Amino acid sequence: VDLGIHSKQAYAEVATLPDDGPAAVLFNDAEDALQEIHDLLGASRPQAYQGLLQMIQVLIGARRNLVLYLGAGCTKHVEVQVPKGYPPYSGKVWKELLEALLERVPQTTREPFLRELARRAGRSGPVSFHGIDGILSDFDKLQLAWFLGRLFSTRQDRDRAISDLVDPPDHKDVNRRSRLYSELMALKPADIVTTNYDSNALYFLQQARPDSSVKEILDSKGLAGAVADEPDHRIFYLHGKAGASALILDRFDYARLLTERDGIFDYVT
Repeated sequence: VDLGIHSKQAYAEVATLPDDGPAAVLFNDAEDALQEIHDLLGASRPQAYQGLLQMIQVLIGARRNLVLYLGAGCTKHVEVQVPKGYPPYSGKVWKELLEALLERVPQTTREPFLRELARRAGRSGPVSFHGIDGILSDFDKLQLAWFLGRLFSTRQDRDRAISDLVDPPDHKDVNRRSRLYSELMALKPADIVTTNYDSNALYFLQQARPDSSVKEILDSKGLAGAVADEPDHRIFYLHGKAGASALILDRFDYARLLTERDGIFDYVT
C-alpha cells in the first residue's frame, strides 16, 4: 500500500506469496489500518490525515531522517533509582517545577511573597495564597516564573535551583528506566529537539546507541559545531540544559530566545 494509493507492484508481489504467509498478513494488516485511519480522519480532517500519512512515510522510509521533539511528558515517564543519601527523583512538568521552586524559598521570604502576590491580584484584607493552584487562578505560569525568579539573588542562582530539581543525581549507581524513552529510541531518530532541561534524552540515546557520537547544542553559540562536527546524532536544548547553560524560564527569557537572529530556535524551525 502506497499510503492511500494502492500500489500495483505491491499487490503483484503479495499475490505471489502464500495467503497465510507473514508478508501477506502484514500487508493486509497495513491495508486495514490505513483504511481505519482514513475512516477516522480522511473526510473530517483531511490535513491531519495527510500529515499522518507523511509521518508514516518518514517512519518506514529506508533513508529517513527522523527528528524527535520531546517535552515534559517524557520526563514524567522516567523512573530513577537513587542511592541512599540522595533525595528521590521525580520528573516534573512546568507547573510542578514552579511549585517545587516555591517550596525551596525560605518560609521567612515565602510568606511575604505570597501576600504580595495576593495584593497584586487585588485580593482585599490580609490574605495569602495557599498552594500553586491558588496562585495560577490569578496569574499565568510565565508571570509566576518571573515573580519566582526575582526571589533569587541572580539568574545563576535561579538556574542552579532549577537544575537541582530537574536532573537525576550525578552518581554512577543511579539507574534510569523509561518504557516511553525506550520506544522513542527504537524509532532510531537522527536528531532530538527538546524543551526539557534534564539529561534524560542524552542518557537514553546513549543507552540505545552506545557506539554513536552525540553532539549537544545548548544554545546559539553551539550551533557552529552542529553541522561541522558531523555527529551521528544531535540534541538541541531549546530551553537550555541543567548545569550546563543558561535556562529559559520566564517571559523575558522566551523573548530573548524568539528574537535572537540566526539562533537555536530559528535553526530547528
